[in-house]
Order: sequence, then structure tokens, then C-alpha cells
Amino acid sequence: MQRISNDQLNELEKIVTKLPLPVISKYLMIETGIEWRYISQAVRKAKMPMVPGSIAKILCKFVSKNLTPEELAETVSKFRLIYFEELEQ
Repeated sequence: MQRISNDQLNELEKIVTKLPLPVISKYLMIETGIEWRYISQAVRKAKMPMVPGSIAKILCKFVSKNLTPEELAETVSKFRLIYFEELEQ
């Protein structure tokens, strides 16, 4: 199995950190297959505040363990598109 680059994880974290919570919760299941309740539960269990930065950290941990580099690249590009769509609105 190939290793996931830190650059891709850092980019995903930066993008998710800039998105508002309702947008993250809306697209999380669609783009990654993770249900919002699992991410929110992991954030609470880690005793982190429910802010986009905390969600980004938890998401990056999950992604680094469960996705291939190709899947991660696809996920990053999808979240990048979502981010730019949100900027336009």
C-alpha cells in the first residue's frame, strides 16, 4: 500500500477548516462516506471544540488510515470545488 503524502492531508485540512459547519456536515457523507454523527462523536470524545478545525483534524486522521492516495486526491479535489462554490455564493 502506498503512503499518503502529508501535502495532500495538509491541503484537505486547510480546505475543510475554511468551510462552515453546515457545509461540512452536508458534504461529508457524500464525498467521504463518513456519517456526520461519527465525526461529531469523535470530536466530542477527543474533547475538542466543535469547530471546522477540529473536524478537519479528525477527518484527516480517518482519511490517512482508510483511503488510498488516489482516493485522497479525489476527495481533496472535490472539497476544493465545494470550497470555491461556497466562495461564489
